[in-house]
Amino acid sequence: MRSISLRQLGELLGADVVGNADIQIHGISGIDEAEAGDISFVANPKYVARIRVCRASALIVGRDLVTDFRPLLVTDDPYLAFTRALKLLLGETPVRDGGVHERAIVAPTVRLGQGVSIMANAVIEDNVVIGDRSSIYPGTFIGEGTRIGQDAVLYPNVTICANTVIGNSVIIHGGTSLISRQASDPGHSTRIILGDDVELGANVTVAGGGNRDTVISRGTKIDNLVGIRAGAHLGENCIIVAQVTIGEGVTLEEHVTLAGQVVVAPGVTIGAYSTVGAKSYVEENLAGGQAYSGSPAQPHGLERRLHVYLRRVPDLQKRISDLEKQVQHQDKEKS
Repeated sequence: MRSISLRQLGELLGADVVGNADIQIHGISGIDEAEAGDISFVANPKYVARIRVCRASALIVGRDLVTDFRPLLVTDDPYLAFTRALKLLLGETPVRDGGVHERAIVAPTVRLGQGVSIMANAVIEDNVVIGDRSSIYPGTFIGEGTRIGQDAVLYPNVTICANTVIGNSVIIHGGTSLISRQASDPGHSTRIILGDDVELGANVTVAGGGNRDTVISRGTKIDNLVGIRAGAHLGENCIIVAQVTIGEGVTLEEHVTLAGQVVVAPGVTIGAYSTVGAKSYVEENLAGGQAYSGSPAQPHGLERRLHVYLRRVPDLQKRISDLEKQVQHQDKEKS
């Protein structure tokens, strides 16, 4: 774990320093676990009360959060800043000396930035551009015309189709495939585009080749075994948990969270700052700023009430049966 001054960290994160900028930061942790020398973060106002007992040496906060705690790193997006700080302080992204392994296959027209590492059995086709300090692990295939930014990491056996655009500080874990049914067609116009600071887990499939680009925007994090169909647009800072399926042409606005095994039908739009609970099926558009669950997905409060009513059905059935017996008994007495 490295040590860095708060001033340096603020410059790297694009955050403003409030208070002592010269303190040294040695670690990073959650607000309840942080100790002296650590930096933590608070993004949700409901956690402000915990700041009073926080032992961290500094906090990352949003511009709308009011606190007397000092020092601070103030930023527009504390979630993204905290994620970047994790990489910087914990060394999540491996740093390598650079160079092309003798068993790598790299086309002569490939352009490599400074400190790029290309490892054994990687295959890189014509006219690919790879930015400074990026690492391409063994067995990875990168198709013709792809553009990869700085500080990207493509772990073993990743497949990238032709003309893909990958931003800075992107991490793609092993076995993931970015594929397009049009990739072999020189005249195709749609692409797969990953913004800065995107992370794709293991064995994710992202498809291109629809009527519009497939876009995963800045800061979005995707867990393992997720499928994203052609033409999907994922907004900034979305969280997609394992085994989610996102249909063709789906639009997720910014800060959408999909829990495990959610299925989103083709063409659906989910509004910003929404959360969809595990195993839900989203078949129609959802407004932003709400929590949803169920199949079909509906507001979570309504779904909970329905579950309560369903649990009462056996009791209600018994009561109805008892009432029917009483009525039958009364009818017999009258006759």
